[in-house]
Amino acid sequence: GTDEMADIFEVIEEHDFTRLAELLASGADPNLPHPEQAAWCPMGSAIEELAEGGPIESVMVLLRFGAAVDAVDPLRTAIPLLVAVLNRQLE
Repeated sequence: GTDEMADIFEVIEEHDFTRLAELLASGADPNLPHPEQAAWCPMGSAIEELAEGGPIESVMVLLRFGAAVDAVDPLRTAIPLLVAVLNRQLE
């Protein structure tokens, strides 16, 4: 429901990727649009939080649960950046 979505954006903003994984594991949709901003999705939020010191784990969790990257990056400008960030994490 709407609460579930508010929760997803809330836990991303709180950098609580453990709770995020729990929500997604219990069936929350990783691609549902933000209740107030339809163009905004959890992946966009997680990527923006990276700039605020948010955990890469939020992005990884969303990817693992099938979040669409195209929705966030229609012009494919962030994908190379994201790949670089992920590669840096894995080294």
